Amino acid sequence: MILDRSEVAQRSRAGDRYAFNYDQAKADLARMSRGISQYLSPSRAQPRDASQLSGAYQVDQRGKQE
Repeated sequence: MILDRSEVAQRSRAGDRYAFNYDQAKADLARMSRGISQYLSPSRAQPRDASQLSGAYQVDQRGKQE
């Protein structure tokens, strides 16, 4: 997946103040994929998951401890 390659490239760039939140982006993409699959082949009519996608993928690196 392109996010995996980008995440590896970002790890090699130390010192950036902000970083992309790859875990949140992957979780949102997985949720969208599940929603599309359920829409295309529902087993029966069910209510949709009403939780919202995060949409926030920027992480402030200043407070990060390693």
